[in-house]
Amino acid sequence: MQKASVQPATTVIDPATSIESLMMRGSLFLEDGDWQRADAYFERILDRDPAYAPAYIGKLCVELQIRKEDQLANQKRSFDEMPNYQKALRFAQSEYKTKIVELYLSVKGHLDAEARQKAEDDRKRQEQIKEETLQKKATEQVELEYRRENFMSIIDILRSYFEELKHMQESEAQGLCPICGGKIGFFGKCKVCKTRPTSNAKTNILKTIVTLGRYDWSVIDYDTKNNKILLLCNDILNKTTSSYSRADFTWETCDWRKFLSDDFFNSFYDFEKQRILKSKIINRNNPWYGTNGGNETHDYVFLLSLEEVVMYFGDSGQLRNRPKKNYGNYYVDAIEDQFNENRAIYESCSVKHYRTGETITVNLPRKWWLRTPGKNSKYVVCVGFSGHYNQFNGDIDKCALGGTYTAGGINVDGSEIYGVSRMLRPALWLNLETK
Repeated sequence: MQKASVQPATTVIDPATSIESLMMRGSLFLEDGDWQRADAYFERILDRDPAYAPAYIGKLCVELQIRKEDQLANQKRSFDEMPNYQKALRFAQSEYKTKIVELYLSVKGHLDAEARQKAEDDRKRQEQIKEETLQKKATEQVELEYRRENFMSIIDILRSYFEELKHMQESEAQGLCPICGGKIGFFGKCKVCKTRPTSNAKTNILKTIVTLGRYDWSVIDYDTKNNKILLLCNDILNKTTSSYSRADFTWETCDWRKFLSDDFFNSFYDFEKQRILKSKIINRNNPWYGTNGGNETHDYVFLLSLEEVVMYFGDSGQLRNRPKKNYGNYYVDAIEDQFNENRAIYESCSVKHYRTGETITVNLPRKWWLRTPGKNSKYVVCVGFSGHYNQFNGDIDKCALGGTYTAGGINVDGSEIYGVSRMLRPALWLNLETK
């Protein structure tokens, strides 16, 4: 059985009904929120008298869905350009025209006040943003000046060490006492002031910590002739995973070099970048495996090579004379010597005790990459370890490292670099010349 369709209700109005009665009925439907019937009554009025202004205002109320004419004064939007209001204004008599104009002016007053308040709020907000920006810039400028002054004070201190060291070297070359200028005797004492000239300048240079960018750097080498120092970052950069393909590794073409040359170098302040020297980087083959090291490059920031790590952290002779393992006629894959601790770098981290499950804080060694290729072009030499940590006998204060390579050993055969964290310790030459 088909359902009968529901037809909308129609409003039947007696032609003899007066306009005033129709207006009252329309207003009552308006009060009830019956917009359709209210509009029908106002339309019927206008059919009889197209110049009846209150009916246009009634239709305006239907359009805005407000229940009484007086509520037009509380509207949040202007209605002066709406057709029904325009027609009402056109046909209204003087007294009623004054009323509907006042309704509009009331709305306009509210809207103008809101606009003025919004403009004032926007102005205050802009002033606040401007003030905060100026304060931020002032703070940044203060920090910049502080960093610049601190940086230059370290440069001045290093210059003074350089001058002291140069004076010592020149005096020694001439056989003179750097203190009084007298002749140095056979046993190293000055014949005039009777002292044995000594200087802590060299030690002081190598103990100096330089803050550069967001990191602290250690001086690992110096050149008094060219007034420059070699810095090595004390931290390991490992925030981002590398995007390496499985292409052959060379320092010239690797992603690490691009990262250090672009993003990392540009993170320094301008006054710092002005003192970082572009250096000629020799990329030697792996001395044990002969893997090609690639072409020489010229870089502001770089990684140390295998040979440089041995030179600066201690040389036990293993690099030149590769030792054999304790069993069989096989050579070792790593340099493990008395300088391991010099090369090791640690990071405090939390681990769980394997028996108690208690979280403990220990200093664990970190791996850091060099720019020398490993046993083949897919591997790169690194300083670090390969192994695991054990806690013995429930003693949470004792954490031992086990595995193939101990902390600070040099893995000469290398590790594969595909998809691993950067773990870089950048190095750079810094100019001490007076600008």
